[in-house]
Amino acid sequence: MDFNGKTIKSFHKEITITSNTSAINQNIDYLNFIKKKKLKKVFIVAELSDLQNNIFDESLFFFEAPKNLKLKKPKITIKISKGLNDHFNIEVSSKTLAKNIRLQTVIEGHFSTNYFDLVPLKKKIIYFKPTQKTSVENLKKSIKLTSLYNTYNN
Repeated sequence: MDFNGKTIKSFHKEITITSNTSAINQNIDYLNFIKKKKLKKVFIVAELSDLQNNIFDESLFFFEAPKNLKLKKPKITIKISKGLNDHFNIEVSSKTLAKNIRLQTVIEGHFSTNYFDLVPLKKKIIYFKPTQKTSVENLKKSIKLTSLYNTYNN
């Protein structure tokens, strides 16, 4: 996939996973379909799903060190809504790859995940559990988002 979300090549393989084991299930000669000079602009998305296509794990693989990637400025969208049991749902999306996203707020609490990569055109839901009562409006005002792009392109 390129950093704009365009699929370059797609593979699908049914596998059976035995508990408490590790195995290589696919070897890919990526240079057959990606030119070496483009390795700074593409990545692999590996998804593990069940037979109903419910994805329960996803891994991203990059061909270059983060400092060498040709990242574009991500246009990240954040939507915050009230969840169950005083939790908040934070929906994050971007039209381009957003690498190493970090969420911060002055409101004390816990994010379900932080410091993550955002695949282009996909939504990610993060849950926030504050230690004290707060509102969607307060969280919206205080939440800050940083990505790898921001750290070297200010």
